[in-house]
Amino acid sequence: MKRARENHSSRFMRVSRYSIMSAMYLLLTGCSLITNPFYANEHEIMDLSMLSEAQQKHFELSMHYIDSAHYDIAESKLLSVVEEYPGFPDAHNALGVIYERRGRVTESGDAFYQAIILNPDYDVAVNNYSDLKCYVAGGDEMQLAAEASSDRRVKSRLYTAATKCYINKNQISKGREAAEKALILDDHYALTHFFLAKIQYSDSNYHAAKASINRFNDLNGYTKESAMLGYAINRHLNDQDEMKKYQHVLKTQFHGEIEEKATE
Repeated sequence: MKRARENHSSRFMRVSRYSIMSAMYLLLTGCSLITNPFYANEHEIMDLSMLSEAQQKHFELSMHYIDSAHYDIAESKLLSVVEEYPGFPDAHNALGVIYERRGRVTESGDAFYQAIILNPDYDVAVNNYSDLKCYVAGGDEMQLAAEASSDRRVKSRLYTAATKCYINKNQISKGREAAEKALILDDHYALTHFFLAKIQYSDSNYHAAKASINRFNDLNGYTKESAMLGYAINRHLNDQDEMKKYQHVLKTQFHGEIEEKATE
């Protein structure tokens, strides 16, 4: 499973815009503790603070054990957390990481899927699920899973996961269709807008891509990837003010400069 294991740091260590507890928890989980305000009546998302002190320590220690490749110990601690708190999505995502690194892809996919069910706004789990399933099955299987789901938000996330896979496989038409299905179900999910912007950019539909990346930034806040894409889009539109804005964002928020090749 070379592709699924190429880069653990970029693959599993994404950080969202919210902070929580420990650096290791941030790196591996991406902080699945915030409920989307547009769905305030949905069930409350369980976060680390809701666990007992003992289980919080178990979870935090499991992050260190995963980082040092002591997977047996990490799995044991995570299973203890899940047994007591089955609604804690970060534990399921972390188990998915362990299972994939050990080649147990079916269990890994199930664990990432469970994390998405528990928190549909958990970008890290959505990306992990997409990357794993894309390697072992492809986007079509994710679309079938979306069609089988009865939860509109979960369906939307699975279509979004399929969109990412189709982009990676250069199946742009399928990716566009999957993104459109995702947005019909929930147009407040930022990650869908980001992937749609990438598709529109590849289609040279720069005005639409600009609208999509602006929508992503509005919902999510800047990421390095969105700033790079925003710069590239506005370079094609020759919008100097927007280009300067993204240059400033990259320099001040991500300690980086524009790398021209990376925007192509």
